[in-house]
Amino acid sequence: MKPKTKLTAPPAPADETTKDKGQPATAPQTWAAYVRVSTETQAKKKDQNGDVHGTHEHQVEALTAWAQSAGARFELYQDPGVTGKDGQNIRGPVFQQMLADLTLKNLCGVAVTATDRLGRSTIEKLIVYQDIRTAGKRVYSLSQGEIDLSDEKALYREMLTVIDTEARTRLVEGMQRGFRRKIAQGWKPGRKPTAINWDITRKLLDAGASVAVCARSFGLTRTQFWRRMQAQGVINPNSRPFGKPKTAEKKEL
Repeated sequence: MKPKTKLTAPPAPADETTKDKGQPATAPQTWAAYVRVSTETQAKKKDQNGDVHGTHEHQVEALTAWAQSAGARFELYQDPGVTGKDGQNIRGPVFQQMLADLTLKNLCGVAVTATDRLGRSTIEKLIVYQDIRTAGKRVYSLSQGEIDLSDEKALYREMLTVIDTEARTRLVEGMQRGFRRKIAQGWKPGRKPTAINWDITRKLLDAGASVAVCARSFGLTRTQFWRRMQAQGVINPNSRPFGKPKTAEKKEL
């Protein structure tokens, strides 16, 4: 199954002006077309789902069809079997050569079937965007169109936001792993119950001490202490806390 791709062409820069018509004439653009597939199994799964960045061959076909539709040319840079995890493809020789050729060969920019071909995480893609922007070039994705690299401050703000979000995510995931490890070791969540000496409690209650005084002596609230007494059988389990509610007395006429 071939991927369905919406072919749209980026605006071509005007190079010269024709003397006859006085209108700008556009020269064919040359782009750096970057193709990357981590594993063939992963590529086939994406290809079955109709993703534009399926197999290596389908990425090349999609970029070729786009170039023909846009009247552009491209130089192909291929990273078959290279993962984008932790920016491994960005540090690779093919990707670094492509970035250098943007300036050396005066290429328009980088064209990909989807931006996740450049990097797995948002922070990695933002780093690539910044490098391409510094070179004065462009990024074009068949699935998203041209990426706006004009606002440098916006790129940095987005980068800082992503870093902060990823740091919080790692913190939460670390805490969850710690809780699961402790629970597997027999740890039970929650505060340990306060030990109550019921002999002393009974003597205090017989001497006329209030529930509030007894609760404070053990560092508990009155409600907590009352429930503990009910569970222990010190008082009637069906009794209401702190005595019976007051009933309104009928006034005699």
